Amino acid sequence: MKRLKKIGLTNAYRNEETTREEFRCLLALPLLAVTDIDLRFKEVTAMVTEDLLSKTQVEKLCRYVHEEWRTKNSIGPSRLSV
Repeated sequence: MKRLKKIGLTNAYRNEETTREEFRCLLALPLLAVTDIDLRFKEVTAMVTEDLLSKTQVEKLCRYVHEEWRTKNSIGPSRLSV
């Protein structure tokens, strides 16, 4: 939620079902098996469409998850998955 506020997605989260769904999907990634995380992340990022009002901010959130959760050596999918 902290990152959501920092990026400026608070109103979009409250008012756009698609934004809420994206955020929830990103939060659920650690609950998946290690082998499924990359595929599901790509599916979540593909949900960002041109007609989404908060497209730029949602893309920023996806970039953050990619950089800080998926590709960072200290975390990565193997440590991210429960």
